Amino acid sequence: RGRPVLILVSHVGIEPQLLGKRMKSTQVKQMAAQLKDAARGKLVFASVDELQRLKGIMFKLLAFEKFLQDCSRWRNKVIFVLHGLRKRANDMSSFNAQGDGSAKEIKALVDRINRVNGPVVKYKEHDDSEPTLEER
Repeated sequence: RGRPVLILVSHVGIEPQLLGKRMKSTQVKQMAAQLKDAARGKLVFASVDELQRLKGIMFKLLAFEKFLQDCSRWRNKVIFVLHGLRKRANDMSSFNAQGDGSAKEIKALVDRINRVNGPVVKYKEHDDSEPTLEER
């Protein structure tokens, strides 16, 4: 139809033994306890996303917002913990390479969801350094 379409396929591999070992560590148990305390019995949605146009972070937030609109009884029963990973400024697909405008859009969307629904999204950006495996 005369317009460019970009498609990205990402494969995710999980190493069960490494993950199992890390989940048993004292650090991970402490972090899990902190998250559980912060959630106060709520269902936790969690995500770690690169701040790139094709990664779908905006759609994920819009879907969560729609879920809260359509299923308002869940507003006080859920929390969305979202970590946004910034990449190098020379990566042209990154939000950072676009003058930070899209990253600001994400923050504005998070703020809007929290303003309408209460503090249901906990968002943290990571500059050029990814969370450790334990943090994930």
